[in-house]
Amino acid sequence: MAASSLNGTLRTRLAVAALACLLTAALVGAAGWCLRPVSKPPRPLGLEEASPAVPTDLGTLATQGGAGTPGAQVTPLPVAADDTTTAWATSLGDVGDASLMGTPHGPIVVAPEEYRSSADGQELPEVATIYALDADTGELRWQRSIQPAALTFTWGSTTSIRAVTSPDGEYLALALQPQGLQPPVQTVVVLSSGTGEVVRSVETRENLLGLALTDDALVVQTSSTHHPEGGSVSLYPLASPKDAASAWPSTGWLVGATSQGVIQSATRQWEPCTAAFSGDECFLSIVTISDPVTGQVQQTFDRVTLILPSGVIERLADDQMVPPPNDPAWITARRELVNLDTGATTDITGYRVSRAVAPTGNIWLLSPLATAPDPDTPVSDLLPPAWTGPDGTVSTDPVETIEFDHERQEDTTALTRTTMTMSAEG
Repeated sequence: MAASSLNGTLRTRLAVAALACLLTAALVGAAGWCLRPVSKPPRPLGLEEASPAVPTDLGTLATQGGAGTPGAQVTPLPVAADDTTTAWATSLGDVGDASLMGTPHGPIVVAPEEYRSSADGQELPEVATIYALDADTGELRWQRSIQPAALTFTWGSTTSIRAVTSPDGEYLALALQPQGLQPPVQTVVVLSSGTGEVVRSVETRENLLGLALTDDALVVQTSSTHHPEGGSVSLYPLASPKDAASAWPSTGWLVGATSQGVIQSATRQWEPCTAAFSGDECFLSIVTISDPVTGQVQQTFDRVTLILPSGVIERLADDQMVPPPNDPAWITARRELVNLDTGATTDITGYRVSRAVAPTGNIWLLSPLATAPDPDTPVSDLLPPAWTGPDGTVSTDPVETIEFDHERQEDTTALTRTTMTMSAEG
């Protein structure tokens, strides 16, 4: 009897334990199902929402002699009496790796400042100061400091540039450093190049792949990945800053805009073909111009070897064979400079193209396409023999340019307006 009672009690306990285990498993499973992360669709592209943890400070406007803002003050530098080529020289202080852009109102400098060390040892700027100067005098028109700092990259191998102007030069767009943890918030700010006033700002939690400006809208490319596939191109009107964006699927890398079109490229490189300039690769890219509202492709350009700011490309002429890398045949290979905004085409056979800032915008210098010059060659002999502007006309007349001069005064970055005389063809 005792054994039978004991066995019954044991069976009861085992049953209770089993039931408890089942209930626990069920509860844990239910809890796990409730707490399991739910896959959410990508956030709306160009989502405009503030980040309370790290607010963006767009600073206040200042003018020369007015209320100051963080950053160096603009001061004139002396010009020698016998220097007949320099109209003015201006000091910006020690602004480091600054970017220079041309506008109809005069040059604009974006200067990173107040550096800090990141966790991986990189020196990152915390503040970016924008200086807008008068093209005639070099005096400050307006100045604004922004935090976090704008991302300003040298025009290099990929489409990572983060400071652009509109084709007409009336607007300046800046991408600021990503802020926050996961996902980070990144801000794009549009300023009037004439007044420095904030025209529109957009914040996104997606990856910012590119930005551009038409004459009346901000264009932003974002994606949940680091590639355009699956991403979108969003258009933000500037005349009505509160208007919602229109968006359409990306078909390539956003590399610029015309006054009324969006430029996308099949490759991320600005210079997909380097074979003519001591490089060893030549990929001929395809560039399209799309309607900014609908994304419908309006024009296609193939055989593209170089993508430049302001909606300008370089391409091999139709039916021109691609010479081998570093081959002298590149000097006679037929190449064209195409302004996608105006449609102007310039024959640049035998030349290489570089950007220069003129008092009212960008121009393109044409230098002989040859091997690296002898280091003993006088500097005057290295001047380009010609230049061209938006209309595509080639000129050999002297041209005024605005450029950085790091040797004029020690421990300061100077900006000068000088007259460049074209050299004789060699």
